[in-house]
Amino acid sequence: MKKKILVAGLTFSLLAGAAIGFAACDDTHTHSLSSVEKKDATCTEAGYESYYKCSDCDKIFSDSKGETEISAPTAIPAAHKITAVAQKDSTCTAEGTAAHYKCSECDTLFSDSEGKNVITSAGKLEKKAHTIEEVSKKRPSCTEAGYEAHYKCTDCETLFSDEEGKTVITEPTAIPAEHRIDEVPELKATCITAGYKAHYACSLCKELFADSEAKNKIEKPEEIPANGIHDYGFGYTSETAPVPEATGGKLQTKCIVCDKEGDEVAYEKGFSMKGKFPATAPILENSGKYYVTLETGSTVFSWIKFKVSTAGTYKVSFTGVYSDENLVRGMSGLWIQTKNYPVAPMNPLYTLDWVTAANVQASVEKYRDKVEFEGNTPGKFSTVDSITFTFTEEDLAEGELFIMISLSDKVINEDGTMVNATNGCTYLIDFEAPEPEPEPPTPETPVDPQPVDPEESEDPKELTPEA
Repeated sequence: MKKKILVAGLTFSLLAGAAIGFAACDDTHTHSLSSVEKKDATCTEAGYESYYKCSDCDKIFSDSKGETEISAPTAIPAAHKITAVAQKDSTCTAEGTAAHYKCSECDTLFSDSEGKNVITSAGKLEKKAHTIEEVSKKRPSCTEAGYEAHYKCTDCETLFSDEEGKTVITEPTAIPAEHRIDEVPELKATCITAGYKAHYACSLCKELFADSEAKNKIEKPEEIPANGIHDYGFGYTSETAPVPEATGGKLQTKCIVCDKEGDEVAYEKGFSMKGKFPATAPILENSGKYYVTLETGSTVFSWIKFKVSTAGTYKVSFTGVYSDENLVRGMSGLWIQTKNYPVAPMNPLYTLDWVTAANVQASVEKYRDKVEFEGNTPGKFSTVDSITFTFTEEDLAEGELFIMISLSDKVINEDGTMVNATNGCTYLIDFEAPEPEPEPPTPETPVDPQPVDPEESEDPKELTPEA
């Protein structure tokens, strides 16, 4: 009896389970449903939504309980997956592409976002021009090569030999490494200091060479031993310079290197001048040395005259005796005074604006070529070592001639401007005039011989002719 009861209970349980997992096909069939997964659509093939299907009768249902039978699963139409493709700008090395659309599944291209207009390729954008800039020449150093100027695209860094970017180059023209050679002039030895021979030096690495091609390197230039030869000059200052003596005097020389005293230089006359105009200027006639001082603070030119009395060559030399400043050494004006033109300017150094009168200008041109300068190039204010004048008898035929030189007292600044000096300046002027031709001697009057009286002769034989 107990066994029957257990069997009956088991049968009931199985029937109840079948009712949960299956649906009735009809009065006698229960559906065995299984889920069919969703099939996504592709660009060319439709898909469908998920559904349920009976494995026994193949009926399909939209729900898991099999209550809603369907004839076919819900379809998902085939469609492209359209994505926008942004415009790609062109560069100087590659073309660009216009904006378009693309299916992310099949890579089909479209001109529209709906994918209606298929295109074979995106629109092309032309290459851009190169952005050219000049690359300056790089000078080589002693150890590193340089290169010539060239051109470069700032976008793609392509190099060109021309500004138009037509000729591509792989690298600029190289300039080999080399020394920058400057000549070092000879430094003369002095009485107490050694000098050195001329040589060459690199302005970059400072290495020294014996030759201009920098092939023979040297550790130091060849030395020129001190020679013991003194360079005598005047070493006066504004405090120690002697006052010019009207009747003459002496100036002490000393070595400008070691200050050793040298010989004394005698001068014939001395002049202290300030604002001496032509009418009152001292006149020098004879060859000799003359000591001239321009007083401190002179603001006007001081003139000095040299008389021309004989045809020949005259030379006026200037030596500065002292200066505490960068003074003009020489002259600021030069005239030739003649009898016909008492104030005839002859100015190779300084041409005055008012020299326009025909007679004055004629005198200027007449004497211009008779003057030669030694020293710096003549200018409005110039340092002149010496001036040479050559006059002929024809020049003297007009009457007295005077060389008139205007001495100046100006300071030259580094920028070339000039201001009045705060200290005076002094000159030792050496005037060389030709010696006048000596006058021929007066011939002696001949004396007639007197007859001799024979009686007065002590030796008659002297009067007797020999046989």
